[in-house]
Amino acid sequence: MSSQAFWLVGVLVVFIGSCCADSFADAPQSARSEIQSQYDMSNAAASKGDVEGMLSKCAPDFTVIPLEGKTKDLASLRIRLGVITGFSSLKNSTTIENVKLQDDGVVVEVSESLTVVTAGASQTSKFTFVNHCRDFWIHTPSGWREKRSRLLSSKSPDAATPDSVGLFHW
Repeated sequence: MSSQAFWLVGVLVVFIGSCCADSFADAPQSARSEIQSQYDMSNAAASKGDVEGMLSKCAPDFTVIPLEGKTKDLASLRIRLGVITGFSSLKNSTTIENVKLQDDGVVVEVSESLTVVTAGASQTSKFTFVNHCRDFWIHTPSGWREKRSRLLSSKSPDAATPDSVGLFHW
């Protein structure tokens, strides 16, 4: 191969590499907006007590890992979330803090604010939780789906515990 051919091949490799790098660099931003939309729809469903709507963002093999570390599947989460229908109100908001490409998907770190109001026979209580999660999303033919969520921390300025409102006790 002549030096001119090597030069041409080199230029093509650099050009193709830069095109791929540009589209690869845009991937987290594109994923970020689509995934944020999924979180927003799930949060809207939560405020209506719609468990299936909340879980519509999940892949069929979705798993959740609460603070104690025991992995739970989608079926157990569906049952556990049934408690939300008993709340007087629930407001959830999710903010994406970071998106990072990894293997066949993206890792998304989120901050989640959850406010729950419960009304008992004798009193009404309001609890707020601020959760930090690391979620793994995959791209499927039907769009981005959450495959795994790990709760990294959960704090309550109200000094409430998730168990006090029956949210996360498995």
